Amino acid sequence: MSVIFKPLWKLTPEAKADAASLLLRLALACVFVTHGLEKILMNGAGGGTTWLIATFHPPAGTVEITPFLMFVQVVVAWGETLGGVALLLGLFTRPAAVALILLQAGAVYLITIDKAFSEHKNGGYEYNLALMAMCLPVLVLGGCRFSLDRLFRRRAKAAPAAAPPAAAARPEGAAVPAGGRP
Repeated sequence: MSVIFKPLWKLTPEAKADAASLLLRLALACVFVTHGLEKILMNGAGGGTTWLIATFHPPAGTVEITPFLMFVQVVVAWGETLGGVALLLGLFTRPAAVALILLQAGAVYLITIDKAFSEHKNGGYEYNLALMAMCLPVLVLGGCRFSLDRLFRRRAKAAPAAAPPAAAARPEGAAVPAGGRP
């Protein structure tokens, strides 16, 4: 019977880890891809350079748009989008989880640290902490069975076994050993 159709309590610990990793990756991918694309597509075709001002509406003249601020906005917008896609596919799963944890830590430090755990101040850092906590098991477990990481790892292990041994390549005119096989 397939892993997907067995009750969770009947799965082996390894299959439970595979299922947990898959479910967390899919949930995180939905969140990060959605939020990243919102930032990229917000206010026209800014490519992710205008979302910060459009989101927080600071008083006119209080925030100077510097090249560094534009760079940070692009890194966050595209980092969330590409990190989410990587989690969805299970490709570079652990590096994507680390990158997304760092992006959320940066969001806490730069944006929500003063709000603490407050719904009344337009949201605090509880959401960022929840996303970081969800990324940690993905970091520990990796992509598991249902990922491109696993597929590529299997192919890499199988490739050397499929290659002919180096001893089979003989210089032209070399003697064939007794029995006719190298």
